[in-house]
Amino acid sequence: MLTSGPITKHLLDTYGLRGTFLFLAAIVSHIIPCGMLLRTPPNKGLTTKRKENRCEYLKDYIILFKTPAYMCVLLGSVLWNISFAVIMIHLPNYVVHAGFSKHEASFMFTAIGIGTILPRLTIGLAIGPDGLDPLLLNFGLTALAGEMAGMDKLTSAIGLWYFFQGLGSFTGPPLEGLVFDMTGSYGFSFILAGLLTLIAAGCSLLASVWRKKSPTQQEFNSLAPEENKDKLKNSDDISREQGQKVMSNDA
Repeated sequence: MLTSGPITKHLLDTYGLRGTFLFLAAIVSHIIPCGMLLRTPPNKGLTTKRKENRCEYLKDYIILFKTPAYMCVLLGSVLWNISFAVIMIHLPNYVVHAGFSKHEASFMFTAIGIGTILPRLTIGLAIGPDGLDPLLLNFGLTALAGEMAGMDKLTSAIGLWYFFQGLGSFTGPPLEGLVFDMTGSYGFSFILAGLLTLIAAGCSLLASVWRKKSPTQQEFNSLAPEENKDKLKNSDDISREQGQKVMSNDA
């Protein structure tokens, strides 16, 4: 995010639109070999039982769609990505339309990247046992997906989450372009993005409220403080423990 704007502007000035797409595609294609090198860390206990019947995967998706908290997460991810499309597409054009040069508009993404550094550094301080729910900050969703859906459905939950993210990115640009064509103003596109962001924040709040604690954790919270110290190591639910392992691996 910090360097994408100036680099893209330089590529456009040097190689044109077609050459820029080729360069960007080559850069993004490095994700493929990086993904192929990923391996499950040894002795992490993150292996899941292999399903012999493909219909079991369909059952997993049905169960996920019946989970209110997880559905709020999915709906929020769609809305977040639709709103993000406004930044990626309309913001540079809006800056140029306001009278700035294209070179100055390219540094808008750098400014956005700088603005997100501080929240990324401080977000870890805001969450924790006595802090905010990570769902409210859209942090650690990979681990929280395993906690809400169960570790046996972790792969299905993450795949469905990424699918809905792509759905939002796919529908966002045409939707915002339609708003601009109908109104002739970038302002209405940003107003729509702001409304969708507020709704997405509400979805995160509902997901945090509906996310149920495991029975063992509820029983643990009902114990006296001195008993908590003795049962702290062995009272967590297995899915929560493995979810924390996933979060540590992501970090």
